[in-house]
Amino acid sequence: MRGPTACRITNRCRGRPRVASIAYSYSTFLGRVALAATDCHPLLGGESMYGLKPDAIQHVSHLKGGEVQQVCVGKFDLQFHLHPAGNISIWSRCDLIAPDGRVADTWEDGVRSEKFLFADLLGGVVADVVIEDAKTLRLQFSDGRQLVIYDTSEQYESFSIGNMFV
Repeated sequence: MRGPTACRITNRCRGRPRVASIAYSYSTFLGRVALAATDCHPLLGGESMYGLKPDAIQHVSHLKGGEVQQVCVGKFDLQFHLHPAGNISIWSRCDLIAPDGRVADTWEDGVRSEKFLFADLLGGVVADVVIEDAKTLRLQFSDGRQLVIYDTSEQYESFSIGNMFV
């Protein structure tokens, strides 16, 4: 095989999925593969491989009006599945904010609190989705609760919404 070819790969880093879009070329003469990362993800900002751009709201706005149908807990992730469309997987940190503004619960790097109040979001309807900055996504629920998701890593994906990884 000769010449450049583009592909999308998925592997696992520290137990978490890592998705990268790469371009590679293979030289049979040299007998080695050279890999180069490319920045072609719709949620990524500028030269940075991670983070949210303000105009990325169009890629997450489908969550608005969604009802939480499932809250799933894995060894390394917390997942929310919404109806009629949308799913969120979190590998880093997120906070559940009570209607009075206090932090009711925190999930961080697979560590679950004893009270685990995230399950209380079952049946909750997303009233709004806000990108606060390059590192913070906020889902506001109709009952006043909020789910705040943070991009805490420059090296690994912190969360995904559908097939979009941040």
